[in-house]
Amino acid sequence: MFTRRLTWIAAACAGIAAGAGAQAAPIVYHAVDLQALSTNPSDSSGQAISGNGLTAGNSWSAADSQYHAVRNTGGAGPQDLGALGGPGYGSSAYGINNGGTAVGGSSYPRADQNMFATHAVIFDGNTVKDIGAVNGDYSSYGFGINNLGQATGWASNYFDGFGGMRTGAFFYDGSTLHDLGTLGGDYATGRAINDAGTIAGYSKNSNGQQRAFVTQGQQLIDIGTFGGATSYAFGINSQGDVVGGATVASSMEHAFVYRNGQLMDIGFLPGDVRSEARDINDKGWVVGLSGGSANHGFLFDGTVMHDLASLIGSGFDGWTILDITGINDTGQIVGTAIRDNAVHAFRFDLVQNDGTVPEPSTWLLVALGLAGLTLSRSRRAVS
Repeated sequence: MFTRRLTWIAAACAGIAAGAGAQAAPIVYHAVDLQALSTNPSDSSGQAISGNGLTAGNSWSAADSQYHAVRNTGGAGPQDLGALGGPGYGSSAYGINNGGTAVGGSSYPRADQNMFATHAVIFDGNTVKDIGAVNGDYSSYGFGINNLGQATGWASNYFDGFGGMRTGAFFYDGSTLHDLGTLGGDYATGRAINDAGTIAGYSKNSNGQQRAFVTQGQQLIDIGTFGGATSYAFGINSQGDVVGGATVASSMEHAFVYRNGQLMDIGFLPGDVRSEARDINDKGWVVGLSGGSANHGFLFDGTVMHDLASLIGSGFDGWTILDITGINDTGQIVGTAIRDNAVHAFRFDLVQNDGTVPEPSTWLLVALGLAGLTLSRSRRAVS
């Protein structure tokens, strides 16, 4: 995944000066710079957005020269969520729910082997809770969390007598981490989970091919490709619609929506040759990346795919989109952009019909109102 992400980002950097054909649409966004923990370097990324506009990601901390998980309301700058091992250890958040509880991973010291390990963790803003691994001696990482405090990600374990490593997707029910296994290969990860507990992710099959999956109960179901070998799933909405990317026979990746057992190709922007969907909301709006000689963030409104940069009316001068990772039901989008030597997380707020932008305090008040109830449920669930 890291190599694939670098490929997308490298293409985006190469296309900073490149323009993209935009389609006219009555959709306008205002960009909100979510800043970073440090100014030298000024580096942060946006990885997830909750239903009430809270975002999660990571940011470089000059205090201990580590990336730290952060949470952001868009008004007060990023909140450092800490790490299991304390100062000097890294962390990152990849999912967040309406109560502001985030999930991700954190490194911590292992005194028994004079080394560090990485475990999936829950961040509530005050504490970092280790949710463990299938085997406590090995690693795990969290990527998605729902409003019930259930989470998903990957966890490693030995699976044969010769020391072979298998990494399986997991389901965390609020107190226990359950191994969901793989599609027959040696790797799987959950990437997103809805409030019904349905998980979307990807896994290697018995032929070593990476395939997108959705769960039925605790069984992984291969959702296929467009005739190629591989597919990946990154997002799921409350109806169980799944989005990601799947290859065609030429091995080029196309963004998809998987709905009611059908895999639908939503294409790519004019002039591009590949695309990958990252998230979907309950209206069926999809966000992701479309690329050719350069990469562009896209918004698919259920009918038309738009170049996201062409929809941003203010707050984004000089910035270029690197990654788009989440969208909520009000149409707010989270991602990462670059300008000069700064890489920042951004939230893109949908402008109201009267042409005004809702004040950030509006979403903050909603978030604070819901946070108490949801966090109390989360604490009871994980205690």
